[in-house]
Amino acid sequence: MKKIIFAALALLLVPILSYAQDKTGYDISTEKPLKGRTSNSIMSEGSLEFKNSIIGMTLLKGGYFTLGTTGGTAAGSLDNDCQLTFGHPYAMTSYPAFSVDGSWQKFDDLNPSEVTLARTGDTLKVRALKEGIFSVTFSMYFQASDSTMRLGCEVVNLDSVSHSFGLGFILDPALGRWGDAAVYLDGTTLLKESKTFSVQETPSEIMLWEKSTGAKGLSAALSFSSKPDKMIFANWADAFKSVSPDFDNSSPLTLYDCLIKTYWNETQVSPNEKKTADMVISLRKPDFSSATFLRWDIPQFFALNNGLVFPEKLDTYLELNKTGNTSFTNGALQLSLPSEMTSSKTEYSYGASVPGYQNLEVTPRIIYENKIAEVSVKLLDGTNVIDEIHRFVFIPATPVSDSGLIVKIDTLMSSRFPSMALTFEVTREDKGNKITTLAPENIFLYENSSRITDFTFGKDTSGGATSADIVFVLDVTGSMGNEIDAVKNNIIEFADNLSKEGIDYQLGLVTFLDEVENKYPFTKDVQAFQQNIAAQYAHGGGDGPENSLQALLDASRFNFRQNSKRIVVWITDAEYHENDSYTSLKRQTVIDSLLINGIVVNAIGEKIFKSDFYDPIVIPTGGNYYDITGNFRDILLDISRMKSNYKYLISYRSSAQSGTNEVKLQVRFAGLGGQAVINYNTAPKGIAEKRLAFYPNPFNPEITFQVRKGEFVKGKIRIYNVLGQKVREFELTENSMQKLVWNARNDHGGMVGAGFYFAELTLTDKKNVSYSETAKILYLK
Repeated sequence: MKKIIFAALALLLVPILSYAQDKTGYDISTEKPLKGRTSNSIMSEGSLEFKNSIIGMTLLKGGYFTLGTTGGTAAGSLDNDCQLTFGHPYAMTSYPAFSVDGSWQKFDDLNPSEVTLARTGDTLKVRALKEGIFSVTFSMYFQASDSTMRLGCEVVNLDSVSHSFGLGFILDPALGRWGDAAVYLDGTTLLKESKTFSVQETPSEIMLWEKSTGAKGLSAALSFSSKPDKMIFANWADAFKSVSPDFDNSSPLTLYDCLIKTYWNETQVSPNEKKTADMVISLRKPDFSSATFLRWDIPQFFALNNGLVFPEKLDTYLELNKTGNTSFTNGALQLSLPSEMTSSKTEYSYGASVPGYQNLEVTPRIIYENKIAEVSVKLLDGTNVIDEIHRFVFIPATPVSDSGLIVKIDTLMSSRFPSMALTFEVTREDKGNKITTLAPENIFLYENSSRITDFTFGKDTSGGATSADIVFVLDVTGSMGNEIDAVKNNIIEFADNLSKEGIDYQLGLVTFLDEVENKYPFTKDVQAFQQNIAAQYAHGGGDGPENSLQALLDASRFNFRQNSKRIVVWITDAEYHENDSYTSLKRQTVIDSLLINGIVVNAIGEKIFKSDFYDPIVIPTGGNYYDITGNFRDILLDISRMKSNYKYLISYRSSAQSGTNEVKLQVRFAGLGGQAVINYNTAPKGIAEKRLAFYPNPFNPEITFQVRKGEFVKGKIRIYNVLGQKVREFELTENSMQKLVWNARNDHGGMVGAGFYFAELTLTDKKNVSYSETAKILYLK
């Protein structure tokens, strides 16, 4: 049974990993031909295999070798038939290298007629002969014990003059099943980043383990008769393509798929003399000390396919192996993912027998720069960790255009330098709608060309929305009579509350059953809209799902105004049809349309359908769910209390020097990009030039502001309350008066309450250099 399950898993992994940086193109089997060459042609070119009761080794004519276990050293079966290098029994990611007079190469680079493959006893050999110049031989054999292998390389100078020869080994370790290798140096230090060692720095002991946490599984040690001149520990994708010892490690990367490159520098070799090097790999005692030992087939890297991260959704399998008497009183699996990945479920109850398999779904998010992210799984018995796996996974950046987004920096606040803040908004150039769902990963902030990654990001809540386009998507089936009446009876108060908030609104309506029944375009006349609602009546239904998806898609296609806040109020007491005889629509198609058009969906529905039907649409669009059995008046009034949702605020700490400084904001979203640049001046320490004067302070009810604009040509004075909410804004132009009066009224004409306020002055000159200053004022009654 075990072999059948593994065969099924192997078939699952073939399409997944074949896109992962093309690595499985180097993994050869009768089922998986190499690019451009059939498996039979590869094997006919020459292959050798030798194994004992513990370890097996294979060698191809091109010099490629693999190592793996047969019976292993443990009494149980957990270390049987496992990999020690990637792709065992046949793969092309581990091989010897040699250099001749400065040119590094491998056996596969030579003419096949110059290369021979042979087995002598328990020794596998590949030999290349350049008549009258040199010969190079790579050999593999068991040394001292059945659990120790020696890899040797020898180059002989056959010429009548001296030549420079160098030797090396490229080793792609992959201990266990589906894993990589955790590298420990000098017994205890886990190597977490790519690193290069010189001969003086080479560790005295190099240990390879199957895992870095929990029970560590298989183990092997590397040693050498003579220390190599250079060792490189790097990620396979970064280091494999080059045979030479040249490697740029100026920016070390987290190891997610370790490749070990070992080199002995070129030296002069006289005629008929030779140069040798070796690597000894010793299989050590494995660590299966946990009650249950975990293995996980998650790949080390995702890839790009047609510009998107592939696979879009990955079904991985966790293997739970029994090592002793295992029983759970409260077994649970806990999946931990970084922000760059998501899953529909991260907690699993586990009462199944061991051994067993658990499906873990993992989906990479769209990101705009390459990331190496850590994932982990823990097996718990109550609060006790039985075993765990931690892996690093490479997620590639989704390609993005440099255009398509209009980024506008509204205000740069530098008056509290080095504490900086800026507000901005982003608009899609093709659609004209504001982007309302930006996240920190969409933001790339630079000051004087230096990337700033330590910043706080959120919505700018200082001002209110100025316009809103609201579409009611209403289920009119037979069970919805009370809800139709509730909307009709409360829509006037809903509209009145929008007016009080200073919102320029318009209302639209879509009604549906198993199909969309009516579509009423936007109107600013609330009485007319109320009549549209009054014309609805509850009818039909009684047969389960309704066609919410089509209704929501139709709502997303309404003629929204360019700068409006876009809201859907979705009211239904049923689940919805999806990809069936009533509609060919899938949920993601509708969500994409809503997101592209910047629409927020608020759902009023039955609680039993919240998780499976409403949340998958409400949460991505940034809306809220309301229980349909609640008070409709309160629900609608809550929805009407809207604030601006398309302006953002970034705060960071500057390290700029005095003088003119540049801030560049890049935004990447949905494959589009855009940027804005703004400059500001900082004065040397101790010099604080003030441009804003005001009197009287305290005031009642008027205060006069006087601005010394100097070289600045435009600006604004904004008044904020102590909660950071903007209550009044004044524009300053080159021709406007530099003196203005505030009469304690907000932008809507209402009187503000007594208390402290903040007056912020921002100025911009002809070169787009900005200046800001803030003052505290007190309104007394």
